[in-house]
Amino acid sequence: MGAANIADLRDRPAQDFLDPAFYKSARPTHPVIDRYVVPRGPYQAYAEGLQNDVPVLVGSNADEARSLVADVSKIRAASFAEDIARSFGPLPAALIEAYPHATDADAVSARLAFERDLRFGWDMWAWARLHAAHSRTPVYYYHFDRAPPFPRESPYGGWGAGHFVDLWYMSDHLDQDSWAWTDDDRRLARDMSQYWVNFARTGNPNGGALVTWPSFDHSERVLYLGSSIRVGGVANRQALSAFDRVYDSLRGSAEPKRAP
Repeated sequence: MGAANIADLRDRPAQDFLDPAFYKSARPTHPVIDRYVVPRGPYQAYAEGLQNDVPVLVGSNADEARSLVADVSKIRAASFAEDIARSFGPLPAALIEAYPHATDADAVSARLAFERDLRFGWDMWAWARLHAAHSRTPVYYYHFDRAPPFPRESPYGGWGAGHFVDLWYMSDHLDQDSWAWTDDDRRLARDMSQYWVNFARTGNPNGGALVTWPSFDHSERVLYLGSSIRVGGVANRQALSAFDRVYDSLRGSAEPKRAP
């Protein structure tokens, strides 16, 4: 914004901060660890034993980026790395190599997978592991992979299991939209909403006839929420591990020590 100092910013009218042009050009647009309002990041909080030690439920969706990448028609294999650098700045080669992009079709899939993991996948996996390793309370980890029957002509057409799509099911609000919901959709919505109600009530999502949702630990068991509900391993683990190695090298250690 061209401010000379904090006093200058405080003198600016609120409208300056609501100007769309400001948000279009501002970097970064995520919370800043300023040591006052936000004193430390989540990783450091766990490393120092300062997290709230309460049960946690986390997860992400199979197609998170489908609703976030506006136009995939211009993605090309030849410019894959350059296009990512244009959006995110220069990144370690290991991250680019984790997403094969030999053809243009491969490049589209790779870009969507890369942004899914960069924005949500790795964060949720890292959070679940940190909590499992450094808390006494359990963490429950899910992977949502159900594609709703979005009409092709709707704003959601082609999203698949995109960002926030799980909310229709989590809240059991399928009938707010008159789409071609199936019996599988309704069963999933019924069971998902019950998991969330149970967790909010007791800190444990399990109960009744629901498929048992194991807590996440070193065995890395994840509840898959889709046309069926099942337990499996971490989705896309190989690519996520590339993020792990890059972040570990930047951080200087692979795992925070448990606080005394």
